[in-house]
Amino acid sequence: MPRKYYCVDDFRLAAQQRMPRVIFDYVDGAAGFETSSRLNREVIEQVRLLPRVLVDIRQRELAKTFLGRTWGLPFGIAPMG
Repeated sequence: MPRKYYCVDDFRLAAQQRMPRVIFDYVDGAAGFETSSRLNREVIEQVRLLPRVLVDIRQRELAKTFLGRTWGLPFGIAPMG
C-alpha cells in the first residue's frame, strides 16, 4: 500500500527514514540560526488549499495570465540550484 503524505512533516519523516543521516542533516539544515528556514516553514504552514464544492463547473477555463502572457494551462516553477 503506498504511503500517504498529508503534511510537510510526513515528507520530512519519510526522507529522514530513507536517507543516510549525514545527507539528511545537510539537506534538512540551514545556516546560522536557521532563521530563513524557520520563516519559510511558517509561511508554508499558512497556506491553505480550500476545495470549492457545489460550484457550477460547466464554464471552466484553465488558461492563466502570467507576466502579461496568457498560457493555455496553469503551471508552476520549482526552486532549483
